[in-house]
Amino acid sequence: MDLIPSIKLSEFFTALKPKYMLVTTYTLSLAFFESMVWHRIEKGELYRCLILCDQLGFRRAISEAGALQSAANSYMVVTAPGKYSFHPKVWLIAREDRAVLLCGSGNLTQSGFVDNPELFDVVKLSKEEDSDELSAIDRGQ
Repeated sequence: MDLIPSIKLSEFFTALKPKYMLVTTYTLSLAFFESMVWHRIEKGELYRCLILCDQLGFRRAISEAGALQSAANSYMVVTAPGKYSFHPKVWLIAREDRAVLLCGSGNLTQSGFVDNPELFDVVKLSKEEDSDELSAIDRGQ
């Protein structure tokens, strides 16, 4: 049996200098995000960072508000609209010419990133290298 290739999550967060970031999660710990993830991200050219989460996860995360330093200043956290659970776990780090997508099972929490065995997949896209594939997607093929 072949082993699934693995990379450290820290390598994903340094894959490129982002201009835009979109994060989706069900539950979240913003204290974990600020202490373990946010400082690894190159923010020199970052224009927007949005964390989109479930309403229940957001209500639970509010209890950490006193420990937060960057929320609402450097990044925004909003709840997904609707009355149903919002469960995707996706990270999109993008520039005009490149993007890196991380999709997996781990929430934005200590257990989702460190403690629990979670599975993620990484997709890297470049305007120059993937123009045919991106054009096909744009045409709906």
